[in-house]
Amino acid sequence: RVGNGVSVYEGKRKKALRINFTFKGVLCRETLSLQPTPKNIKFATNYLGSIHDEISRENFDYAAHFPKSKRALLFCGVSSTSRNVGEALDVYLNGRKPDIEASTYRDYASAINCHLKDGLGNIQLKDLSTEQIRIWKATLVISKKRIANILVPLRCMLQDAFEEGHIKRNPMDRIKIKKIEVRQPEPFLP
Repeated sequence: RVGNGVSVYEGKRKKALRINFTFKGVLCRETLSLQPTPKNIKFATNYLGSIHDEISRENFDYAAHFPKSKRALLFCGVSSTSRNVGEALDVYLNGRKPDIEASTYRDYASAINCHLKDGLGNIQLKDLSTEQIRIWKATLVISKKRIANILVPLRCMLQDAFEEGHIKRNPMDRIKIKKIEVRQPEPFLP
């Protein structure tokens, strides 16, 4: 052990520095490809300090710091820095499949594959804005009810992404759907 949270790791062929920290209640050990020299030990200590700072400010992105780490997949599934809206929708839909009825799954899959992926699928999840959603929504030539149904899986996926820390804010929070007025049937003549 070299310092607080920094240790020397002796691999099969060479020595390297390893940093230890706790993220979301999990003890994490990441090996840096640095020889254990005094200069590199100081760098690793400072780097670990910046990681602790980001964790305390709740803006630590595991995949950005350690993109090749298996732990990045544990905390982010797919790297949150590279996931686009289409991929996030697929992950959301697959995760919901056991919890929803077959007809609901079919409706969500139709909304995602026929509308959402075509219009918003290639945008990076972290770059999706309220304005982009509004512009895309304005291009749809379908009923208000269908638009409201299409936006349900997008809204839910973005809320999950926000709660999991993949995005800093939910762009759907500012999109309101006007209440659809249902006309009462009048089957009889006066």
